[in-house]
Amino acid sequence: DAIGTTDVAHMKKWAAAGVKYSKITVPQISIVDFMKEHCKNIDFISLDTEATNMQLFRLVPDFVWEQISCLCIEHDNCQQEIEDKLTNFGFSLVHLNGENVILAKL
Repeated sequence: DAIGTTDVAHMKKWAAAGVKYSKITVPQISIVDFMKEHCKNIDFISLDTEATNMQLFRLVPDFVWEQISCLCIEHDNCQQEIEDKLTNFGFSLVHLNGENVILAKL
């Protein structure tokens, strides 16, 4: 399986379930710099970063929410916080299940 994370507790949870991990080092960029550089002319974002979804969600700059029209995010039981923030940008709830929430500008 391809399970990767930067969260130690998340790694330990999956390791206990038999997932084998190896440590690798990769270059990093801040989410703001990433969004400024790579998120031009996009309409949809899927955010699933294995236990750090909400940390990243909170750092996404407002210009991204103004630009896109649909978001799917693994909500980590914080769906209300996500909805509360994105309602201000014209998003509405489309779908919610045990792991993901989808919001869109309808």
